[in-house]
Amino acid sequence: MEEFLKKLGIQGKLKKSSNNAMVLDIDGSDNYGRIFSRLDRSDLLEEDEDTSQLTLDTSSIQYMSDEYRITLLADFNTDEYKLVIKEN
Repeated sequence: MEEFLKKLGIQGKLKKSSNNAMVLDIDGSDNYGRIFSRLDRSDLLEEDEDTSQLTLDTSSIQYMSDEYRITLLADFNTDEYKLVIKEN
């Protein structure tokens, strides 16, 4: 997973979650925006528009590759941002 994120230009300390996914805490909205841009422009991923959701308060954008599902999460009210990556 870490190697795949490096290919996308995303680095940071991943921590394991309870559902066999890895979570990257994102520091601030500027870094969230940078990561969103990298995911959105990548040829390695395709957005799953059916499961992505965006409101004024929160965002959950899902991307798929052959091996991984990446979810980019944002809570704009609390200024909390996360990237979750899980094997398909």
